[in-house]
Order: sequence, then structure tokens, then C-alpha cells
Amino acid sequence: FEGYTSKPAWDHKQYSVGFGTKWTPGSPAGTRADHEAALSNEASKVDAYIQQNVKSPLDEGKRAALTSFGYNLGPGAIQRLLPDINAGNWDRFGQRMNSFNKASGQVNPCLVKRRAQEAAMLTGNAAPSTYMAANAVNQVATGAPQNVNNPMIGGNGSVPVPLVQPNM
Repeated sequence: FEGYTSKPAWDHKQYSVGFGTKWTPGSPAGTRADHEAALSNEASKVDAYIQQNVKSPLDEGKRAALTSFGYNLGPGAIQRLLPDINAGNWDRFGQRMNSFNKASGQVNPCLVKRRAQEAAMLTGNAAPSTYMAANAVNQVATGAPQNVNNPMIGGNGSVPVPLVQPNM
């Protein structure tokens, strides 16, 4: 569910560029290739955390949703909910992840929407169209081909991320 912007922009507590990578004012903004490399690097870290710590079996939707959640909030957010994940209690995890919807202490409508979509993917209640950039994060990390014909959900005027539909 990550948007893309080639120019640095203020994003909650920091300037971000690309797919939400922290940007330091005065440093180069980088190229699309730089941004994809940063996305791949960060998604790989989240994936490594998931592989090391998640004991419950994951289908494509669950892995994509956890990767999106962890990419957006950091692996610490996954760790806080790990007992529910490892118990396979996906409905409870989906409900609890919806509480991660605030920025600067205020409920953020984009985060409400994102968490609802991630929760739907986790519980299997998501339509194929919701398997969007969360899955693309995994695809960029692995170098798999991407489908650019689907619209991005949410965003603040950013360019849609290349998207991949799961095989269903």
C-alpha cells in the first residue's frame, strides 16, 4: 500500500522519498532505481524478521499483509502481536492491527483504510483487488515481474506503485 514519489515530501514525522524512505534535507533524492533498491532492502529486512519469528503457516495474502504492516511500522509492531500470529489467531490479530491507525496521536483516515485492507488480507476476507502494493513489496524484493495496470489504494498525490495480483 506504499505510494511512490520521486521528490522528497513531508510525511508525518520526517521527509520521505521513493516508497517512504527517510530523506535528509540537502541529500540527493535519488532515482527510481535507488528507491526500488531501498524498498527491496527494507522489505527484505521485514521478510527476514517474519521468517525468523513467525511459526504459523503463511499463505501469500498473510505474508503480503504482514510485510506491508511491518514495512509501514517496523518489525516491532509485528513483534507486539506475535503471540496471536503464532497461535494462528488471525481474526484477533486483524482486529488488533486496526489499532495501529494513528499518526502523531490522531486517527489517520489513510491508516484506517490501510489497516482494514491488511486485516482483510490476513483473514482471507479480501477481494483480489486489495492485494496491491503490499504484495508488490514482496515482488520488488524478489525481482518478480510486476503488473502496472491496477490502481493504488490511498496515497497523497503519489504515483501508483507497480502492482501484482496473487494467483487465485
